[in-house]
Amino acid sequence: MKMLKKIYTLIIMILLLLPMISFAFAADTKEARYGGLNNNDIYVYLTTFNKKPLEKYYEKEYMFDGWDEETASQMAEDFVDYIFDLNRYDKDIEAIKYNILRVETNKEEVGNNKGRRVWYNMYISEDRDANEWELKDHIYYGYIMEFQMKLYKDAIKDSITPFSGFDAPFIAKGINWKELASELDEDFEDYDYYNIYGYKNDAGAKNLNDGIQTYFKVILGTSSFKTERFRTTSRYTSKGVLYYYEWTYGNEIIAKLELEQSFYSEFWVLLLVIFIIAAAIFLIILKREIKQ
Repeated sequence: MKMLKKIYTLIIMILLLLPMISFAFAADTKEARYGGLNNNDIYVYLTTFNKKPLEKYYEKEYMFDGWDEETASQMAEDFVDYIFDLNRYDKDIEAIKYNILRVETNKEEVGNNKGRRVWYNMYISEDRDANEWELKDHIYYGYIMEFQMKLYKDAIKDSITPFSGFDAPFIAKGINWKELASELDEDFEDYDYYNIYGYKNDAGAKNLNDGIQTYFKVILGTSSFKTERFRTTSRYTSKGVLYYYEWTYGNEIIAKLELEQSFYSEFWVLLLVIFIIAAAIFLIILKREIKQ
């Protein structure tokens, strides 16, 4: 009877571990052809998008520029709509899925830099629980750019949306985040980052070991127009795949992308070791029971 209970316990342990090992994405087990990507990989991001924090900031900026509150509010809404359309953000989207079709083996010249083209389909879901997907980009492509310090610094400093940092889903492997954060932080100290707009600002960068965090605070000059700090957090797996991105204003989220089951994708080897240890313990217990 005691032996039967131990067998049941082991079976339960195995059932708990199996879904962790058999995670839902990165299904192609062949060696990556470039960086950490394989043909037929699937990456699913759970998403949150919210216009309100960004509208709060731009309303203050427009009022500081002399517009009345009603006009400033409408201008802020219109501009944030434009930003969200540009980034393809939508509050109704619950998840985004990338299906990697092909990673080209040859490098291409992309401007003054080099990268490998990645072909993919991109889907969105407004009901992740129901696993319903709408195809948005069919046989589309982007580039995984080779790491060049200036290229990656400029991508963060001159992002398509002010203050939004770095949210590229796939980048080069082996980036020295400490060095990148240090040089970027020096760049921010050397000049007023948004001085081109006529505003003072406070900006900086921080190394996260697996990514980078940046912050920006535009100082509009008086307590009547006090602003909060923009902060972006970008974290990548060892394969160069984005697993967490967050863009906030104050304590409110503007955009967040989180790779589904990302923890298990990085630590599946550890889980497999745990499984093997559990099996070994069971065999030792079984052997002792037989001897008794």
